[in-house]
Amino acid sequence: MAEEEINKVKTLPIIPIRDGVVFPNTEIVLTFGRPRSLAAIEASNSTDRNVVLVMQKTPHLHEPAPSDLFTIGTIARIERLLKTDGEINALVKGIKRVEILSYESTDPYFVAKVVDVADEQGAADEVTALVNHITAELKRAVNMGKSVDFLSFMNIKSWK
Repeated sequence: MAEEEINKVKTLPIIPIRDGVVFPNTEIVLTFGRPRSLAAIEASNSTDRNVVLVMQKTPHLHEPAPSDLFTIGTIARIERLLKTDGEINALVKGIKRVEILSYESTDPYFVAKVVDVADEQGAADEVTALVNHITAELKRAVNMGKSVDFLSFMNIKSWK
């Protein structure tokens, strides 16, 4: 990837999440019900379906301000939506980590300028080693007769 691409500033909708972090290369179903979150999802549907998911510093706040959010988040693509009684269940896929540089708007939803955060190679090497170790131990357990849930096995295999 070119240096210009890595440091390119993007302007994207921001969606605060109360508890948990969406990491790059993971998929998860999240439920959104706050007006700002719903507006951000609707806006992203008319463009590339990308949003930035950022964890709140204090989960119990119903209407967090930009200062109530961490500055590192994850660009996520909204893969599928299911609307139910004022809420949206969304399958999201983490794309890459970003840092929030500045908020451009807070109404009707948060919009911010973000820049990619470079992955640390040392951490990636450590994660690869841990995944290889877990995979080897899982194979050993299966060979010894331990049953393993298929979805769990496929999830672990996708870490590589």
